[in-house]
Amino acid sequence: MNHGQSGPHNPPHLTSLAVTVRRGEFWLAGDSQRESDGTRQVAPAFVQWEAPAEGLPPQMIFVHGGGGQSTDWLGYGPAQGWARHAVRRGWAAYLLDRPGHGRSTYDENRMGSRTPVPTYEQAAALFLGDDSCWPWNRDAPRDNLPPRAFSGPIDALVASADGMPTNTAWMQRQDAARLTDLLDVIGPSVLVTHSAGAAAGWIAALSRPGLVRAVISVEPLGPPDRDMGERGALTYGVAATPLPPLKPGTPPPSVYVLTGSGSGRVDIDAKTTDRLSTLGLSATQIILSEHGLPGHGHGLVFEAGNDRVFDLVLKTLADIAITATSTDRIAT
Repeated sequence: MNHGQSGPHNPPHLTSLAVTVRRGEFWLAGDSQRESDGTRQVAPAFVQWEAPAEGLPPQMIFVHGGGGQSTDWLGYGPAQGWARHAVRRGWAAYLLDRPGHGRSTYDENRMGSRTPVPTYEQAAALFLGDDSCWPWNRDAPRDNLPPRAFSGPIDALVASADGMPTNTAWMQRQDAARLTDLLDVIGPSVLVTHSAGAAAGWIAALSRPGLVRAVISVEPLGPPDRDMGERGALTYGVAATPLPPLKPGTPPPSVYVLTGSGSGRVDIDAKTTDRLSTLGLSATQIILSEHGLPGHGHGLVFEAGNDRVFDLVLKTLADIAITATSTDRIAT
């Protein structure tokens, strides 16, 4: 992208495909907190949604990971993300900006401190997949490169990232509160969570089992009981905050833990899957390389080829009779 330079110009609206969809956005109010100078909201959340133009599509709620925002589900560069694929395949997609992330207000005085904004090097270390999946320059910046030497999706990914709140237990409670608020507004949905957003999905599945049709958890924060240093610990196994019990006699929603082969998390996610089963959830690990999808890393929801992974998600849901009514419902 040019910065302060003249031409050539390439406004994307001139080359993008025209589509017909329904879309909108709204806010989920945070908790009211009375203070000496007035009443404030604590931990509100922003929701963006998009759906096919016609019909009554089933719903997916997308919950991003730590330090990210809901734009992770839209994609970076030429590789569109899962929210776009969901709408094209007949689903309504609801994107939640977790409290303190993205467009959801961060208030240090009430939400506590955050870790530093991630560097290019940290992004590469966390999200590195193999060459077939990582669609941008894999090298970290070097001292002899000019400031604008990197461009494209890696710039967008790093630009979108922010620090993570250090009070993980408190944040997980707020994430879960807003997610359950959203479920109460829109009704039964499939939950799709990534990384540090996973705990909200566990809590919602246990506390609102009638509203959670299934949970797709992409490389959830783990392993169980992990000590995360300044961010606290997963004191309650798969979460840093207490998990509600599943109501007796309530059929548990199916939980699928997706793991890429390029992230080194196969064993970690296996332990998380086992621990979820002890909570009464029906949990299954899906290792992508065992389904003809090798090489994906922790960013498998926006890497090149993420559409093939999403197709596997839809097949998995179809196996438990959760489907959209058509495969391509966007009018073009």
